[in-house]
Amino acid sequence: MNKPYELLESLDTYKEQGYNLYNVAGGSTGATSSYEHSGYGRRDLHEKVKTLLSHGFNSVEIAKYLGVPTHSAGEIIKVATGMDNRPARLYYSGQKMLELIDDGVFDLDELASNFRGMDANDVFVTLASEDFPLGNEYLKGWLTAKYLKLGGERGSFEKYLRDLGFKLSSLDSGTFYKFRKRMNLYGHYDSKDYIPLLRFYATVVIKDFDTIYGFIHHMGLYEDSMYAWERETLVVDLFGFDFDTAQDIYHDHYFGHLKIIIH
Repeated sequence: MNKPYELLESLDTYKEQGYNLYNVAGGSTGATSSYEHSGYGRRDLHEKVKTLLSHGFNSVEIAKYLGVPTHSAGEIIKVATGMDNRPARLYYSGQKMLELIDDGVFDLDELASNFRGMDANDVFVTLASEDFPLGNEYLKGWLTAKYLKLGGERGSFEKYLRDLGFKLSSLDSGTFYKFRKRMNLYGHYDSKDYIPLLRFYATVVIKDFDTIYGFIHHMGLYEDSMYAWERETLVVDLFGFDFDTAQDIYHDHYFGHLKIIIH
């Protein structure tokens, strides 16, 4: 899986085809090869545009790396994706984030390292979009697990988020405040009603854990004084069945073919 800086090494080949697509699309006149005129050439270039979007490149950067005038980037993105620049970047970078999560990259700062010019807050903003329900469900669980692992103490939790670059004030237009209000996160936290927030997240991450101990610890639910039967009860609360059964059911639970109903 290419990271942005690795992707750049192969971008020189994008420029000629990009400029030719610009010509074919009517941006200017000029000779184009039969390849770019063909369906194969267009599909190939469209895939390159989608690849750049999925790695977090904005329209100006896409124009640069395709070797076309900046003012034509929106047109090329529209031709390639059927969407305007902003929703296209949100969609394709969001889908890439889900692929990375499926591969076991769970933390937002680790996810950010796979995208050009993004930090953890930028990843959060993408996943927290109201147009991205899968991202929303993932974030509810990820945030709740972090909150619990930090002792269930709001001050420590908010410090952790600030250290990641989050803006938390209600006076700010930042997405975290809106997201936590929309999901009633603190209402759930104050009433210690964690399980509903963790259920979806649990189905995504369980395939990466071989033991109930490791899984419960990752979910933020582990306590040193916990008996084995208490750990098993938590798993049943999350899934409706025991750990081994949950592993069997969700071992191939990927965002591409979800098998659960969120409850």
